[in-house]
Amino acid sequence: MIELKVDDREIVTALEKLAAKGQNLRPAMLAISHDMRDAVKQRFIEGPATWKKLAKSTVKRYEKKGWSTQPTLNRNSGGLFPSIVPDNSGSTATVGTNKIYAAVHHFGKTINRPERQQVIHFKQEVRGKITRATRNAQGKLQGGDKFSKAKGSRYAMKVKVGAHSIKMPARPFMYLKEADKQRILRTMQQYLETS
Repeated sequence: MIELKVDDREIVTALEKLAAKGQNLRPAMLAISHDMRDAVKQRFIEGPATWKKLAKSTVKRYEKKGWSTQPTLNRNSGGLFPSIVPDNSGSTATVGTNKIYAAVHHFGKTINRPERQQVIHFKQEVRGKITRATRNAQGKLQGGDKFSKAKGSRYAMKVKVGAHSIKMPARPFMYLKEADKQRILRTMQQYLETS
């Protein structure tokens, strides 16, 4: 679970004023938690312009599947964006997600993969004959049997995949900008004026 909590002096002071009036803070906390959720979702939408670009191999894979080639954390293809939800109580307002991988995306991480064996499947270019790809004049592979899912493949090979690391760059999205804090203050001011 990853949550965003704001500890801003102006916001805390406004909360103290509401509490001093004996107000029920739950409606204010509900509105603030929704303000925070909207802000975090906006960071998610704006983020790709500032995040590290996708690897060329990832872009090719995404294009082949018809997916957006915006950096990872695309709001259209995954479950992280809709999982960003507000929560509140009588005295707190938070926004968070229950996706385990959210922290890895937000903070970044190096994932160490151990050596392992794996079965890979192929479709044959020429039935009954294993053909290997060749390199053209530009050095790109062409022809040859293609990787396949198990269903529909013609043959399989057991291969050893060496130990390696995958570096996930940080793609922060759980934060508020100054304008977001000002919006929260305006929401609190409305509650102070109506009470």
